[in-house]
Amino acid sequence: TALPISWNPLNDELLIKEVNMKPGETPQGELYYDVKLAKEYIQTKLTKNAPEWLANYPWLTPLFTSLTNCSQKSCKIPGTNIELGEPTRIVQQLPRAISYRFWVHQGFTVYDLEFAHVVNDDYENIATACQDVVDLVTEYANKKEYPMSLALEMRFMSDSKSYLCPAVVGNGKPAGDSIKVAYVEVLALGSLQTRPKWVEFAQRVAEKWMAVDGVKPLPHWGKASELPATPQFVKYLWDNNGENMQNFLDQLEVSGADPDRIFFNEYLETVLNNPSKL
Repeated sequence: TALPISWNPLNDELLIKEVNMKPGETPQGELYYDVKLAKEYIQTKLTKNAPEWLANYPWLTPLFTSLTNCSQKSCKIPGTNIELGEPTRIVQQLPRAISYRFWVHQGFTVYDLEFAHVVNDDYENIATACQDVVDLVTEYANKKEYPMSLALEMRFMSDSKSYLCPAVVGNGKPAGDSIKVAYVEVLALGSLQTRPKWVEFAQRVAEKWMAVDGVKPLPHWGKASELPATPQFVKYLWDNNGENMQNFLDQLEVSGADPDRIFFNEYLETVLNNPSKL
């Protein structure tokens, strides 16, 4: 079972999608997906220039997030409309139930920041992580600024045994299905005009998340581009996932794979360099 949840800024409505197909259920037919694909194509074409629109007319951002919230219900996350307090149940095969967008290559660029958090028994730390974002969105909105122009999203799942996977969440923490993890992310439309304000916002979110007590969250490597490899950030990673990072480097050396580090870049070279050995 996977449970993706999406919250659109300045639109107090949550979209919750449970991926849990029960035995014996019949999934949707091809006509359903043909209609869904057409909806996605129309939405993609209509919103392709949205980053430039909102960069020039930022006061339109609340309206845009409301409209995207509506379109998500019919395109990206079908089956989440709530009627009379009951969720609409749409049965889909798993490969088609995920939030894959066929036309995404024709759409707009998205900026993204995501961390994996261990879920405490009372879920209070996840609620706090989300509230941190809500508070920052409100602070910026009071100044008529909207750096997070898409959504706050989270996905609940079990942890990982992969050394560099952020779902390891903890230096040497044993992996197992009993450990629940929440990936929490913030997203914005990609525009060079609005990027400086987005980077500022994303780094403030990261600072709040990394300052929590207990097991520290770890960044999603593919979505950490707003976090420069400063000595402070590198130390944070090694303090909270150093054993796994060193295990990865040791296994890489033993395997003989990529001896010339062609799959490395300057960022990885810096982040994977143990600061205690400098």
